[in-house]
Amino acid sequence: LRRVEKFLELDDEITNDQLVFNENKGFYCFRRRGKKLARCLGNSKGRAHVPVSENTRTILAQNFAPFNKKFFALINQHFNW
Repeated sequence: LRRVEKFLELDDEITNDQLVFNENKGFYCFRRRGKKLARCLGNSKGRAHVPVSENTRTILAQNFAPFNKKFFALINQHFNW
């Protein structure tokens, strides 16, 4: 999240103690400053991803490659997606 804040040119606001791992849900929940309890996303969130075939991944990568290239040039960064 620090990288996201930096990338968006935001002040460093999120601290480590605000992200709390919830064993029941299996993902991190967010605790607001000054609050004891963390709030988690609803039950419909945090689900496992649907399997995507290698062929589908290849097709998507090829189709989005020119748009990703323009985006990476625009932001002067590269993401490995």
